[in-house]
Amino acid sequence: MANFTEIKTSVILTRTNARIIEYVIKEMNNESKDINLLKNPNEIFECSIALLNFQNNEELSKKYAFLNRFQDLYKIKEYAEATYDNELRFAYDIVNKYDDRIYDALEYAKSFLFNNLDSKSDILSAHSAKGLEWDSVVIASDFDDINTLKTIPNLRVICATHSGVYIWVFLICYIVAIKDISHTSIESKVPSTID
Repeated sequence: MANFTEIKTSVILTRTNARIIEYVIKEMNNESKDINLLKNPNEIFECSIALLNFQNNEELSKKYAFLNRFQDLYKIKEYAEATYDNELRFAYDIVNKYDDRIYDALEYAKSFLFNNLDSKSDILSAHSAKGLEWDSVVIASDFDDINTLKTIPNLRVICATHSGVYIWVFLICYIVAIKDISHTSIESKVPSTID
């Protein structure tokens, strides 16, 4: 029989920064502060802001100056799809869906969600989670399926926890959730040993 350990820390792992932006917009719309951004909001929003600046004929950062060679956002989307640039592709989708509300979401994230110690869950991309530990991990819906996780370099490194609570390592460990997160779906206890 498994021993159970109370979950004290939890995280929502996303595939892209664009999905984190959607969570921020949801928090902003609900005027809630239930998530904690561990990564600087300027970095999370950087690609989407660059696309907005391109769309609004504003100056682009040096990193995104290459976008100026495209005629319009649709050509950028085609480029992102052809080069398998998921961050740029999903940022394109976010810009089309939320447009200038992204600027408000960035300010909300900076003001209320970055280093938010009163939050229920941390949120960050799986790539940014390397070496960090939580008792509970929820996989956001931008992962198509569990097999998508196998494509992330060093995934095994991010799955071990300090207390021996296992989260998920491909087919070996317990999966807390694979669905679009509603904070109430996080289970309150997980086994601390594998039977």
